[in-house]
Amino acid sequence: MKIIGIHIYDGDGHRAKSPTEVLKGLKAGWFPFGDYPEPQHVDGRWTIGREFYQNTMYNLFEDTPKVYITGIVGKNGSGKSTLIDYLLMIINNSAYYMLDDQYASDEQKPQYAYGVYAKLYVETNGVIRRIKCMNQDVFYSDGQREQYLPKLDYLDKKLVMSDLFFAVLCNFGAYSLNSRDYLAKSKLHDFVSKVNGGWLDGIFALDQNYIFPVIVTPQRHGGNFDVNLIKEESMEKLIALMLYSQFRGYSFMPGYTPSRITYQYDESLGSSLTDKLLLAAKGKEVDYVQLCEVKSAIISGWARYLQCEQLYLQDRLDKNEEKPHEVFMMLLEYCACQTVHLCIYYDRFRQVFDIIDYLKTAMRNKENVSADNISHVDDNILYQAIEYDGSNMTYGIRKCILTIRETLQRGLTHNPFLKKKGRLQVAKLVMPEDSGLENVLSLLPPPLFKLDVLLKKDNSIPDIERFSIENKDAEEIFISKLSSGEKQWLYSLSTTLFHIKYVEDTLARPKGLRYSHILLVFDEAELYYHPDYQRNFVFNLLKYLSWLNLVVIESIEIVIATHSPFILSDMMKENILFMRDGTDYRRTMTNKEAEEFQNFNTFGANYYDLLRNGFFLGNNAIGKFATQVINNISAEIEQGLISDSLDVRIEKIADPLIKGYLMYALDEKKKQLNVQNQL
Repeated sequence: MKIIGIHIYDGDGHRAKSPTEVLKGLKAGWFPFGDYPEPQHVDGRWTIGREFYQNTMYNLFEDTPKVYITGIVGKNGSGKSTLIDYLLMIINNSAYYMLDDQYASDEQKPQYAYGVYAKLYVETNGVIRRIKCMNQDVFYSDGQREQYLPKLDYLDKKLVMSDLFFAVLCNFGAYSLNSRDYLAKSKLHDFVSKVNGGWLDGIFALDQNYIFPVIVTPQRHGGNFDVNLIKEESMEKLIALMLYSQFRGYSFMPGYTPSRITYQYDESLGSSLTDKLLLAAKGKEVDYVQLCEVKSAIISGWARYLQCEQLYLQDRLDKNEEKPHEVFMMLLEYCACQTVHLCIYYDRFRQVFDIIDYLKTAMRNKENVSADNISHVDDNILYQAIEYDGSNMTYGIRKCILTIRETLQRGLTHNPFLKKKGRLQVAKLVMPEDSGLENVLSLLPPPLFKLDVLLKKDNSIPDIERFSIENKDAEEIFISKLSSGEKQWLYSLSTTLFHIKYVEDTLARPKGLRYSHILLVFDEAELYYHPDYQRNFVFNLLKYLSWLNLVVIESIEIVIATHSPFILSDMMKENILFMRDGTDYRRTMTNKEAEEFQNFNTFGANYYDLLRNGFFLGNNAIGKFATQVINNISAEIEQGLISDSLDVRIEKIADPLIKGYLMYALDEKKKQLNVQNQL
């Protein structure tokens, strides 16, 4: 799979111009994701008039899936992030129509992104395909015919979606992906703009089941993300990938081995679950007390289904059993609250027990709702549907079920996951060689705990091959004690890899939808990274991707918007979009710039040339203040204003060429002045 490019229109010739809230700083025109002309329709197919760049260099570690890397570079304000927004909006609007039968009428659904006039061209399996988004109308064409997405039947949708891709966007920009940036403020040609940030809120509000083809990490709420929540949600994924790699003989953090996993009971979980129920009751306009009665009935139902009623109803407890029993009860509480959530928002579970319809019917009939008389949860169909669902939505419940069943076998005081704090020795964990990621996850505590992992230094690994830990003298260190940059690198990379593996394993099981291609997008990938992390970014990403043993996924395109010359030096020039002032740089180059660009390459280039040519810094690739100081020194030398401080200031300059030139100029000026003084 390869994105050819996006053609953006300003709306001329359509019902209204594309609102400025969507265009932002972008200008209308063709934006190739590499050195590609816009495809033309010739003899029943889309063509660019030449062969694609078939570069397999990025399959350094294995042959499949095929990996391609595309870069987007330019100064701040050049339009890089807005172009990525356009890409997301086109995917979002396609999914809005393609997945309408995946959600019930009142479920959380994708929200439409209005004001988009653009065409996205994608090549898959040697065929160029086009998605055309003209505000509220979306069309798909493989060159043979153009299909109107809202009118496709189920079989056609399956065929179209198999040709498209699943997108994972990693974006830690504090000022990006904010729904308020899309507020419509004006009328254009008597057309009231419907543009708003609802499409972003829709993406972030959806409980991902890997059906909707976009995942954004970190997840935002109202444009904001919580770093503590990121840490908690990412830790389990990071630990799972560490173990998954280690069981296969790889080291996720070279030079350091996970020694033990610590876990501590989350005392605030009960209030978090309560808040979730309160929001559901308010949103669905039902009585919160009655909703809690339903939850209590479901707790009893889970206890019966799992045959743990004796423990659930146990009154007298040995003193040593009090704390384990408290955790055990929270396992059932968690299962019940999550079950309520599933039966409210997801059609497949609501078909078994429609909680909202039940409560509203009882309210109309003025019936008393009590946990003792709710017959809907007495049979096991609901609990079986959840236990055997196998999707990401029910993952937490299934972890709790596993812990409850182990407790029934081992007893309250003998299950380590009923202790309020504990640790697992990684060396004692055993998994079969062919275990999947979910098998590894089953080794970890249920979602009632906060996790951490202790890393042990492997002194047999040379420092040059070791993962860069700030405290190099530490023989052991907890992940939570790493620096912010180290955590950023680990959390973002592990979360991205985890999503890819889960897409491969569990994607869209309910109705057989499959994506065979993955699009990874890193917007400003280098945020918070030391230059050494930037230099290793592409290499490590490719290495870790090879460890996932992907089979279903046929290709992965990695799109990186970056300001880092180190990342840019790992990309081919022909696969890079250079942006300037809201457009493709190639369209606005002067003759001199075109000549310089022709002789400029990126792959393996030194950082000075990349800064000067790739990031449009002209002849200056050093700080502006330092440039001014150097210019002042040069002017003083030229004017003969020789002083002792000149030597001191020149000595501070790091660039040997600049320093050497100034020292030479100073010596020549001193000789000239000496000759003049002698005369």
